[in-house]
Parts: sequence; C-alpha cells; structure tokens
Amino acid sequence: MQASSVSYAHPRNDTGVPYTHFEMGYPSEAPTPAILKYAEDWSNPTECIYPYVPRELIEELIELHGGEGSESDLPTPLLRRMNILYDF
Repeated sequence: MQASSVSYAHPRNDTGVPYTHFEMGYPSEAPTPAILKYAEDWSNPTECIYPYVPRELIEELIELHGGEGSESDLPTPLLRRMNILYDF
C-alpha cells in the first residue's frame, strides 16, 4: 500500500495533507469483495494494482488482519509508517 504524488492515491501530493484514497497492489491473498471491486484485473486479484482504495476500506482491512496490536499479522513497521505518514 502506498500514497504519494506519483501513486494512485488522493490527493496526489506530498504535502502532508491526509490521504483519503490509497494504492494497493499484489496482495498475498484475494481481498474482500469490497476491495476486490477496485482491482485492475478481477481475474487475477493477487497480481494486480488496486488504485484509489478509500481510507475506510484500508482501515477495515487492517482490522481484518488483527488491527494495530501485537497480535496483528501486519508488520509493525508498516503500521508505524502508516500512522506517521498518513495520519491514521
């Protein structure tokens, strides 16, 4: 997942304004139907980009994977960067 002036994110800038939409890509497993609808290639959901995924869905995905606690299956550095850079 990423957000910057050169990714499929909104707003497309690097000024520190909180992002409302993020770019996801190449997940290790097919995402939920709510996120799958953003896939560039529905027939190959683990080998494509997901442009402009709304922040709310990203937050739901984080919760689905255990949230931000120590039991999460998401890497801690990723969560820390998201919190710092994207104001979660």
